[in-house]
Amino acid sequence: KRQSTIAICNTYEEALESEKKRRKIYIVKRGDTLSGISNKHRVTIASICKTNSIRKKSTLRIGQRLLLVQ
Repeated sequence: KRQSTIAICNTYEEALESEKKRRKIYIVKRGDTLSGISNKHRVTIASICKTNSIRKKSTLRIGQRLLLVQ
């Protein structure tokens, strides 16, 4: 059976802490693709594009920082 990934926060501080844990900054390396990054970090390509204001066809630059929200 599937386990829920929803966490219940009782205080405002817990909510802020859980939000920080969900965010990661990924720095693009040589040979990286959106699909490779999404598979590696279990994030959809659509969410990567939406949070970083890029398109699926955008060229990634080495050293570019991408915000990953899980």
